[in-house]
Amino acid sequence: MIAKKHHTTIHTVFLARENLLFLKEWLFYHFNLGIDHIYLYENTGSMGREESTEQVNKYGINFYELTKSLTDADVIKVLNEILTEFDGRCTLIKWQPRDSDGNIVYGYEDSLRHCVKTYGSDIEWIFSIDIDEFLFSPSDRPLNYFTDELSRNGHARAIYLQKKFKDRFLCLDKQVIDIEECIEGIDTRLWAPKTMVLADAFDPAVEFNMHCVPVTHGTTHHFDIREFRFNHYNVNEKLLGWMMAFYQTSEPFSFNAEDNSMQQYRNVVHEACKTYGSVQWRDSILRSSMN
Repeated sequence: MIAKKHHTTIHTVFLARENLLFLKEWLFYHFNLGIDHIYLYENTGSMGREESTEQVNKYGINFYELTKSLTDADVIKVLNEILTEFDGRCTLIKWQPRDSDGNIVYGYEDSLRHCVKTYGSDIEWIFSIDIDEFLFSPSDRPLNYFTDELSRNGHARAIYLQKKFKDRFLCLDKQVIDIEECIEGIDTRLWAPKTMVLADAFDPAVEFNMHCVPVTHGTTHHFDIREFRFNHYNVNEKLLGWMMAFYQTSEPFSFNAEDNSMQQYRNVVHEACKTYGSVQWRDSILRSSMN
């Protein structure tokens, strides 16, 4: 019997310590949404990118200080216990590519090449997102609706846009899906869109970045943000300042709206996150790290 392919999958590169406080919620949410399998490229030891380090993210948030009560061995132990709860639906890859000086680097593009080369025969559609990003349909349609429509129309790639929400690290007293402060009225068409592609159409031979994954055949669909998007929980003081330069304005940006459209998932996500994912569990780590 020929094994059935995973129809919808996610590929991500991440640091276990930076994302441990949020990982189970992110995983459960996406499996509940309809994702079949998730490929987790664990990049601990990376020298970072965009001014980030092994302990501080690119926005200056010191995630090591927040979790210092956990040893590196503790972090990996919790990571593995979280993944065990998902019954084989996650594949964990230790991802430590090195530059010419021997430093561990992020290596996103090569990680996607590796993922499709190694697991592509098991994959139909692959989404590439980060763990502070949540796929979402404002039109309340299931993922399979979108992939079926794309296939029916000969598309091998689709581009989807982001909606900006308050940084998850600024809301540690909430589940991520409970964060409602957001920014409305900005155009994100030219700001870091993400891509979903058919695995058998992915083109590994050309240079690319995570915002436009290349394909060898088929056409590209651009989703209207009102139809399908990703919620990006990363807006903080540093990013608000960056936005003024990006949009070439002297007017400061701020959270100007609340969006509670994720509330439909709250009960099921909260129930699933009682272990390794609840606000109480997170708070116990934060309190221990403060001592």
